[in-house]
Amino acid sequence: MSTTSDDPAGALSDDLPVAQPFPPPDARPTSLPPDAAARAAQGPEAQWQEMQDVAAPEPVAPIRARPGDLTPTWRFVLAAAWVAAFFAYAAVWQASVQIGIGTWWIGPRAQPTPTVVRILPSVLSIALAICVVYNVPRVLRLSAFAVGLATVGAIPDLSRSVGLGVAELVIAGLLGLVTVAAVTGRYRLEVPAQPTSDPPGGPIAGVTGDPGSDSEHRVAMALFAPPDPDGS
Repeated sequence: MSTTSDDPAGALSDDLPVAQPFPPPDARPTSLPPDAAARAAQGPEAQWQEMQDVAAPEPVAPIRARPGDLTPTWRFVLAAAWVAAFFAYAAVWQASVQIGIGTWWIGPRAQPTPTVVRILPSVLSIALAICVVYNVPRVLRLSAFAVGLATVGAIPDLSRSVGLGVAELVIAGLLGLVTVAAVTGRYRLEVPAQPTSDPPGGPIAGVTGDPGSDSEHRVAMALFAPPDPDGS
């Protein structure tokens, strides 16, 4: 009789390798990361300078204003006045064509003036508006000179059509009033450029930015230190 076991499960279990358990992971690293080790090797002054470089925003280039320049509000008002004058002169042109009486810069219908002369009021208005927007030096003097030209140009049209001449004088008068009122909106002294590198929330109380002070270094490290897990 044969004494050999006929159990196939036992034969398979003898052929399979025995699985070995994995070693437990080490919870504590034996060495610091390279960047952490480099920061730890730095002195207090280098760490303070690094924190300032990270927290400080890029300084914004200030806008320097010259004495006599208009404030932004009055620049907008004066530019809007000259843009309105452009449309007012366009309305005078349209009225002149409808009533059949041309101004001196438009001319009669049978013999109109050259195009360069006809667009003089429109070009003058747009040019002054551009000068005001780009804050050209002595823009108020340019505006006053243009108002004088508009006033002188309206006088000959009083003999052609009283209505058109009066309309042109009203346009020039309103431009003159805005120009005179804009005199009150000038900078008297030069506004100095003072760029700042403080954080958006303002400078940190007790910290003046001098890395040589040990007390300031301790204050800064206390502000940026992580919370204590023990709650102390």
